[in-house]
Amino acid sequence: MKFKGLYKNKTFWIIFWDLLMITILLTNFFWIIFDWIFTFISVDLFLSEYLNGFYNFYIPIHAKFWFYDYLFVGLFILELTVRWGIAIKNRTYHRWFFYPFIHWYDALGCIPIGSWRMLRILRVISILLRLQRLQIIDLSKNFIIKKINKYFGVLMEEVSDRVIVNMIDGVQDELDKGTPVIKKIIDEIIYPKKQILVEMITVQIRDVLKDTHPKYENELKEYVNHRVSLSIKKTPEVKVINKVPVFGSVVSSAIEKIVSDVVFHVINDFLTDISSAKNTDIVNNITEMFFESILNNIKTEENLVFEEIVSDSLELVKNNVKIQRWKLKEIEERKEQIRKKFDKQKKGKSLKQIEKLEAEEKEAIISDPLINIEESLKL
Repeated sequence: MKFKGLYKNKTFWIIFWDLLMITILLTNFFWIIFDWIFTFISVDLFLSEYLNGFYNFYIPIHAKFWFYDYLFVGLFILELTVRWGIAIKNRTYHRWFFYPFIHWYDALGCIPIGSWRMLRILRVISILLRLQRLQIIDLSKNFIIKKINKYFGVLMEEVSDRVIVNMIDGVQDELDKGTPVIKKIIDEIIYPKKQILVEMITVQIRDVLKDTHPKYENELKEYVNHRVSLSIKKTPEVKVINKVPVFGSVVSSAIEKIVSDVVFHVINDFLTDISSAKNTDIVNNITEMFFESILNNIKTEENLVFEEIVSDSLELVKNNVKIQRWKLKEIEERKEQIRKKFDKQKKGKSLKQIEKLEAEEKEAIISDPLINIEESLKL
């Protein structure tokens, strides 16, 4: 607890009262438990035989248990009323009557009947959390709290993982049964973002062409020349020209060169124009038509590729969710413990001894039974 300079704090008396109430609540809580245990015959006989003085002292208190409990209840009601009045004065809540509903555990804990008394422990918890927020105490370093947080996190992870897996299974079942999930995805998710996606694709096409076209310009020219040469050689008219003495081969070669240059320049200029920012609208329109065609094709019942992609993606997510992260975290903590253990042993050792300890450290990590689970979890 951090009490240094606390008396200078404006909330000193509130904190003091909270600490006092925790003491009273815990005293009352443990006394209720003890009085309940006192009613057991075996406990009664044990105390009467071995702690006769205490037994004789407590018998009258036990007989008037309700009276003493009413004193505690009266104090709790008084304290609740004062805090309610302060909340009304400070306008802490929207309406004056909200306080007992928001602090229901305090109100119900004032009822001196059976299990209602157990709700008083919730008041202790709420005060401890408030002191934690004010940094008067630090529960995060408490061993019991750390264990509670750890296993609460494990519970939450296991529950949430099961819920997510069941939801994914339900979507996969709908896909298998042919329900219009894909159509809904396209109509309600993809189509509203169509323009953004089209613009992204257009930019990517333009950037890719701008970067790659200059690099492969020579290869493109060689390819065009090769294809034109093959096409011209198959043309009957060119074969006739080749038969003309002296000038036939020269003319056919000139024709091949002209056609190759024309085709290459047309393709080359076309690619250059597409990669230019001036023609973004044209590329955008072509991409949009292409995008629209793909989506229309996907929505048809005959096209199952998109359904398989979605189903496989969901299966991948499901398998990833099934991995127990808390176990992996425990494995990492175990590795860190082993490393710290060997780090202490390495201090003041020679280089040869350190190398030996490092080998032992690796062997200890490999042979540790908890760490060996890691590989099975990753599969």
